Amino acid sequence: YTGRVGTNEAVKFVREPRNPYDANAVKVENIYGDQVGHLKRELVYEIAALMDSDLLRIEGIMPGGAKSAYTLPIDIYAFGSSAAVGETLKRSLLRLGIPLNVMTLQEATTAAAGQAGRGGGSYGTGGRPGDVNVSLAPAQMENSLNRMFEDLYNT
Repeated sequence: YTGRVGTNEAVKFVREPRNPYDANAVKVENIYGDQVGHLKRELVYEIAALMDSDLLRIEGIMPGGAKSAYTLPIDIYAFGSSAAVGETLKRSLLRLGIPLNVMTLQEATTAAAGQAGRGGGSYGTGGRPGDVNVSLAPAQMENSLNRMFEDLYNT
């Protein structure tokens, strides 16, 4: 891959249903659209159908600290179209040993407000105290992602 990714850089996930090696493949792109890798096969097997049906959008942050030249840690942020999608995703990921916190938008807002006085919280599946996952309607999801990437490009 020709793309590079820096510490705490946002990344985009793009489905590749025509990938000759894996029809469930999800490539990882940096903020410039350059490919930096793929998500693990075991993970994308569980989420590809949800992504294809527009029930799930995922984004990520590369926190840094590569384990090897071929494996990088990543914090994945999942945006489901409903609480049911979140619960389906949670069950699927638990089979892989990946914990996921599922919350409604109201619960996430309340949790984030509570974290604000203690240094702020983050939204996602990173597994750190204060992490939450937000279920959004498709229009809310699109607006949130657009604002996130506009902020990244403007900084």
